[in-house]
Amino acid sequence: MEKRPWGWFRVIEEGKGYVVKELFVEEGKRTSLQLHRHRDEVWVVVEGRGYARVGDERFSLIPGSVVKVRRGTPHRLEGGSGGMRIVEVWLGEVLDENDIVRLEDDYGRV
Repeated sequence: MEKRPWGWFRVIEEGKGYVVKELFVEEGKRTSLQLHRHRDEVWVVVEGRGYARVGDERFSLIPGSVVKVRRGTPHRLEGGSGGMRIVEVWLGEVLDENDIVRLEDDYGRV
């Protein structure tokens, strides 16, 4: 498990062209507003509630919500009351934690 200022994540499985992660966004915390140049992402909310921003749209999320993020699209997650657990799937040819372009960050990482 890797801790982050917004919560934590862990890699569940990796294969050719994909990575599956579990992540937890703590209540009131949010990930960076970021984009990726080399991968698409799919988020499935499995527990809790929160919000997603994808491009200029903001969505409320509940268990069972599915969000698709195309490479190059700014996005972020925000944990609601009690936090939110997500299964995240990366899809692409280059799947690396360094493929993050931070546009805005609450924790000074821009």
